[in-house]
Amino acid sequence: MNKITLRWANSNDAKAITKIYDPIVRDTAISFEIEVPDQIEMAKRVEKIGDTNPFIVALINDEVAGYAYSADFRTRKAYRFTKETTVYIHEDYRKQGVATILYEKLFEILKTQGVVKVMAVITIPNDKSVLFHERLGFNLSGTITKSGYKFKKFWDVCFYEKTIKENLISVSELKNWKKVKNQFPELID
Repeated sequence: MNKITLRWANSNDAKAITKIYDPIVRDTAISFEIEVPDQIEMAKRVEKIGDTNPFIVALINDEVAGYAYSADFRTRKAYRFTKETTVYIHEDYRKQGVATILYEKLFEILKTQGVVKVMAVITIPNDKSVLFHERLGFNLSGTITKSGYKFKKFWDVCFYEKTIKENLISVSELKNWKKVKNQFPELID
């Protein structure tokens, strides 16, 4: 198995991230985006997401093999302890444990921030993603039928949830991810 190194994503990763995301947008309904974002747009997204949420990449032989990030689940302040999580892996590095390693590190960062619950939004059918998330302890929380239209058909999405912080009595304010960043020295900049 190849050695996997994790680091914080930055706008210089946009080309590699776009390369991973391109076939997902172009060829599947996994993402509801219709147009593949170009490298400039992806660089802006990496910076924007990274301003407010952790965004990490996995490297194998100095090549970006995959990425994971969180985003606010909803905009109302009461949702601040819940994050939506995303992970995508380059097709050459799938089935090597990269997604699991990325997600486990992302959950560790989020838990350190004080996040209580993570959500995954999965277009169905997508048995691989459903099984992956269930293996990591996610449970189905609901389905929105015919909620996205792509490739001349409507698609359902399932919401999967995982509680990552059990002690809800000690919930205080959510820590800014940049303030907990130094607790993860294994993630190189």
